[in-house]
Amino acid sequence: MDNSKSKARPSTSASLQGALTAAYKEGGFRAVVLASTKGLPIATVPAGYSSDTTAALIAVLRKAGSEAQKQLGLADVDEVTIRTSDGARIVCRELTTGEQTVILVASVPPDTSYRRVTNRAVARIRKALS
Repeated sequence: MDNSKSKARPSTSASLQGALTAAYKEGGFRAVVLASTKGLPIATVPAGYSSDTTAALIAVLRKAGSEAQKQLGLADVDEVTIRTSDGARIVCRELTTGEQTVILVASVPPDTSYRRVTNRAVARIRKALS
């Protein structure tokens, strides 16, 4: 008789929430949002972060990235960042897994490194969506 316990794979929703929670804690971010390309939130940390704000940010940042890519003949845009005068950042990263494209948005406080943390979050999100 096999007494080993099988580990059930967490649901996609739980895995995505876990990826965002890890990024939020590891990076010391103000908020982390995973959204559809239309700006509809899929998961947010902390819970209740403004979906209207997220949708507006995603629309503006995607357009800016797309226009820069077209006008300047750039390769695919990996990240669009807004930096405020106090050093805070809004980071928007688009990622595609299979046929699904999602947007990771992080609100990063001043003087905080974020790229390594968002890279790990992107890897976790890709794994959850695969």
